[in-house]
Amino acid sequence: MPPPWTIDGSGFVDGPHSIEHPDVSPGDWSAVESYIGLPLPTDYKELIGDGNEVVFGDELFIRSPFVRLGLFDLIADSSWIEASLRQDHPEEHPEAVFPERSGILTWGTDGGGGVYHWDTSDPDPDRWTIVVTGRPILSYICEDVGLSGYLSGLADGTIKAAALSNWPKPNPEVRRI
Repeated sequence: MPPPWTIDGSGFVDGPHSIEHPDVSPGDWSAVESYIGLPLPTDYKELIGDGNEVVFGDELFIRSPFVRLGLFDLIADSSWIEASLRQDHPEEHPEAVFPERSGILTWGTDGGGGVYHWDTSDPDPDRWTIVVTGRPILSYICEDVGLSGYLSGLADGTIKAAALSNWPKPNPEVRRI
């Protein structure tokens, strides 16, 4: 995937650059991973399957690479925002940002302004952990679990939602949108 942001001659982050969408057929994960340049976690691929995006508990939107304005646009926009924040506030935003090596890679958003990423520093995508940024979060919130563990933790209350209070409600649904 081409970098969705650049650093101009004066050192400022410039972006987000529009990106070309790869021509991927629904369920063609090898084409998606080839375009991104990284393998993706198995639980994410199983959750999305060959279809649309998924919403968890009516608030957490898990983006699909198989829909227009889905995962690829989210990656481009959030990578540019995170790179800009890191430039302006390096103490609060120290993480590398995709497509940088071991950068955080976005997979979802919520209705409260939260942005959800994987920490890609482990070479095994099935061991990537969750990083949450966005409003009203001032820095990074890191959870030492993958996507399935994160959703399970939200559902059973062992993980508190970073950007939404009193969420999710008991027995949150997972559904395609």
